[in-house]
Amino acid sequence: MFQTVDVQASFELQLPLGKACGAQYSGSLKSLENLISEDLRLRGFCHVQVSGVGGTARLTVCDASSLSLGCASPERVGVNMTWRARLADIPPSSTLDLRDVERAMAGEQLFGRLSELVDGGDYRLAMDDGSFAVASSFLPPGVPTEAGLGCVAGHIRVLNEPNGSRRDEGCVPCPPGSFSQHGPCAHCPLGFYQAQEGSTDCERCPSGRTTSSPGAVFPSQCLTECQTDPAGLECDEMGQYREAQRDTASQTSFCLTENGERLAWTETAVPLNDSDCIGTAALLNTP
Repeated sequence: MFQTVDVQASFELQLPLGKACGAQYSGSLKSLENLISEDLRLRGFCHVQVSGVGGTARLTVCDASSLSLGCASPERVGVNMTWRARLADIPPSSTLDLRDVERAMAGEQLFGRLSELVDGGDYRLAMDDGSFAVASSFLPPGVPTEAGLGCVAGHIRVLNEPNGSRRDEGCVPCPPGSFSQHGPCAHCPLGFYQAQEGSTDCERCPSGRTTSSPGAVFPSQCLTECQTDPAGLECDEMGQYREAQRDTASQTSFCLTENGERLAWTETAVPLNDSDCIGTAALLNTP
């Protein structure tokens, strides 16, 4: 089942004189993105009233990923807007269908009204470092928008092509160990995990712990330095290095520092306990 109806719009803003869009402008782009998002919300572009034979419904069509900005040229910023209506937000009693939602979003309430505002040259924004005036009409100009079917964050659209025929399977959640924010499912990076499917982000491991590979599912996969040590040194119940270690190959015992450094001068054929090694590391700093 598809979970969202999406409508996209694009336009450009002219930067103030003396400003150039590039890597050094990334901080200002984020500020501008926040400004545009708030401005469109205040102008009523984040809700749509859907009417049909069965009734009406007011739907929220903006989320954290609705707006994205990028450099269209050194003098211009490209603005991409995606309105996204969740089908789950439509009251069953309203009996509205997808065509009702499409007409409302791609019509005069959202796309049409913003297109008129931009094409008329009346859309201007002011920041501390100057005024941003609309530099062009909608992109591509003169092409009407079409609503598309999409998925909520944390889900991806699945297409199967059995026997050469393409079949759309709808939306499926990203599996545990991954996340998505209206894009492909991505593995949780090192130091993060996610036990739930259909997630939009991953949980960070506790301080001092990380994962051995991307895509971790459980918090138990967050390991300490000792637990991932390639030398296979022994760890205590907290995952920290044990002070006393035993080399099974040479049958010698030795002490470690808290950082896992081997103290060669403590090597002995006699088995050692942790209590035997307490304080040995401090001797390194004794004059």
